[in-house]
Amino acid sequence: MNHSAFLREALQTLGKHTYREQAQWIIRASILSGGHNLKKTVENVSRLGWLAGEGLGEPPRPVVLRVRAPTANCLRSVYVEAYRQALESDPAPPVLLEASRRGDFALSLRGPVRGFWAGKFTRQQFVAGMEDALDRGLELAWREGIAVFGFDESELAPQDRSELELEVIGLIGGPHIDNLAERVWNNRKETGGKLTPLLDQVARVWGNRYDELVEKAKSIAGADQKAMWTLGIAEHCKSCLKLAGKVKRFSTWRELGILPRVAGAPYLECRGYQCKCTLKPTTRRLSPGPLPKLP
Repeated sequence: MNHSAFLREALQTLGKHTYREQAQWIIRASILSGGHNLKKTVENVSRLGWLAGEGLGEPPRPVVLRVRAPTANCLRSVYVEAYRQALESDPAPPVLLEASRRGDFALSLRGPVRGFWAGKFTRQQFVAGMEDALDRGLELAWREGIAVFGFDESELAPQDRSELELEVIGLIGGPHIDNLAERVWNNRKETGGKLTPLLDQVARVWGNRYDELVEKAKSIAGADQKAMWTLGIAEHCKSCLKLAGKVKRFSTWRELGILPRVAGAPYLECRGYQCKCTLKPTTRRLSPGPLPKLP
């Protein structure tokens, strides 16, 4: 197999679909511009390859291309090399895992939005790209939640795994993506719309949904372990202030249907949309009696 054929096959089989497509867009744009700003192009393509291989933290320094007008294959080799390095890298310390995965999830949503806004994607391609990124990212969220208690997905009971998968399907299969498509279309580049507000909104909304799924996964994996409602850094609504410091078992919080960061939560005055509270494992005594009246 020649070098070109190897690169084509590698790009078809390696990496996450969204990252690979973003790299291909950047490569195509670089070739059309005659290699303009080559250093930045190499850095971006290398970073996408690193993220596709689930590398954590900052990627290694990319290779230096000593050419003025690189070929597409030359730039694709940068992506493949970064991907290989990510697969062979040591995992980051657990303390960095949550922020890194959440950040990578938010980054993976930018490509479809940018492509549709710029007119490079059809609506169908945008929806497919968002569904793919959300499916991957939200699965990482529930894996993160169960990992708090030392579980991986193979150790979950079948009914618990099904419940978490239904949560993901519910978030992806609702009207959210179609509504976002309308907003992007109505504010697309062709009409003078700005990209940054759209990207900020997507990161905020889906970042909150990522956090919501982490909390739900913790309530499933934690079962009978004790958990305390803990305030985050935010302006707190009266409901969250009432719940602050209350200790119940994870299974109790779940059975009562009272969890933080749940979008549209009728039991919270803030409705959960900007909630920064969490349920944290604790060794404190259980709070006696029922929870306070909400909201």
